[in-house]
Amino acid sequence: MALRDHNEKQWMDSAEVDARPFLHYLQYLTYGELGEREKQLNSLLVLHSYIFDKRNQINLYHYETALNLLGP
Repeated sequence: MALRDHNEKQWMDSAEVDARPFLHYLQYLTYGELGEREKQLNSLLVLHSYIFDKRNQINLYHYETALNLLGP
């Protein structure tokens, strides 16, 4: 950490995620708050499918952050 310059330290404070996985994650949170469990689980399934579909790998620039949206 001591070797990082100001720009590197500032960049490390940012979180970047692709729009589509984030929108699926927001749907998951929204349906959870609305108490619609089936739709919530479907949103999680769609997020999982999007992340692990090989056809989407070219559009997924922040893979690790998208995985973090899935949780442990």
